[in-house]
Amino acid sequence: MKTYRCAVIGNPIAHSQSPALHEQFAREAGISLIYDKILSPLEDFETIVRDFFAKSPDTRPIHCGLNITLPFKVRAYQLAEQHTDHAQHAGAVNTFYLNAKHQLVGDNTDGIGLCRALMQHGYSLKNKRVLLLGAGGAARGALYPLLQAGVRELSLSNRTLSKAQQLIKPYQSQFPITLLTPEDFSTSAPFDFIINATSAGLHDETFTLPTPLIHRQTYCYDMIYGKPTAFLHWAAQHHLPHHDGYSMLVAQARESFARWFGSSSF
Repeated sequence: MKTYRCAVIGNPIAHSQSPALHEQFAREAGISLIYDKILSPLEDFETIVRDFFAKSPDTRPIHCGLNITLPFKVRAYQLAEQHTDHAQHAGAVNTFYLNAKHQLVGDNTDGIGLCRALMQHGYSLKNKRVLLLGAGGAARGALYPLLQAGVRELSLSNRTLSKAQQLIKPYQSQFPITLLTPEDFSTSAPFDFIINATSAGLHDETFTLPTPLIHRQTYCYDMIYGKPTAFLHWAAQHHLPHHDGYSMLVAQARESFARWFGSSSF
């Protein structure tokens, strides 16, 4: 049996749960996999990636895939020789693999993982009103897959309005996407989904949104996982269904694994 080697690269990296997830996927698929954590000095990221995918002797594990985490996702996009649609729309890469021409392909499975996680929790985005909080890297990765899922309307809200305007501009002519300012909160119709793609709920002591933005079944999802957040505490106070981002972590990892070994492996 061939043995494959994959890894996650970031700085810091000790906290990553990717090895345990991918080793589980490999056991399910009957694949012999070595999955490592690589702590990359900030100045050495590109060199480490190129060295990883350099051809190895047949006696060594086949190096077939990398996951990219903070703070390297944008640099990974710049390093890739080819981009998938999702990577292009996100402007960031969390998954590397080689194509048949031995070119480095950059993909982004974060947003797909988010949509799959919502489905696994029993929630459909089709024809729903969605509020996405944030305009940083997490929001960039989520935006295009959310729009592709057939939402009736997607509103983006961010503290820095110019950043939010820049993010939604490429989509406004094709998709039902709008900018929601704090001044709009009191007159907005309630949303079916509120997705937190910011770190504000983790660091701030309190988090609040005006009650006109919610109804009794508004579903709240925080892309942060592993720590209680003020956003989820707010959702619980209002008796709203909610989850943290662990299910997204698992789903985006499965998508990466499928890029390396094929969806038939599941």
